[in-house]
Amino acid sequence: MASRAAAHHEAAHRPLWLRVLWFVLVGWWLTLFTLVLAYLCLLTIIGLPAAFWLFDRVPLVLTLKPRSEWSADEVMGTITHGPEQLSFVVRAIWFLLVGWWFSGIWITGAYVMFVTVIGIPVGIVMLNVLPSVVTLQRN
Repeated sequence: MASRAAAHHEAAHRPLWLRVLWFVLVGWWLTLFTLVLAYLCLLTIIGLPAAFWLFDRVPLVLTLKPRSEWSADEVMGTITHGPEQLSFVVRAIWFLLVGWWFSGIWITGAYVMFVTVIGIPVGIVMLNVLPSVVTLQRN
């Protein structure tokens, strides 16, 4: 665990010039590829965990900066319970009727925010709420 936290700490403190260079040369197009791949995984339903894993890494792919810092609970291995979720049936119906296509629109909007550069924070917030858009997951 310690080496994982150290690697994360190092990734979070890359120089700004390197992160800007990465964004201009690689980040913007690799993010598009990552989002398309994640969306295709999402559409298979069985690939939902892989899709959310990929969505979680978009800020790192885009700018070499991780989405969030490790929390003390993650480092210590503490299990925390989140809010009560809607029933599986309701969430499955939402996904089948709305979530799969609306998330495509949502992801496209987030990507447009990313390539405007000034909209990167908005795009990241949009991806942070993506599980709610796809499956009505409560965070």
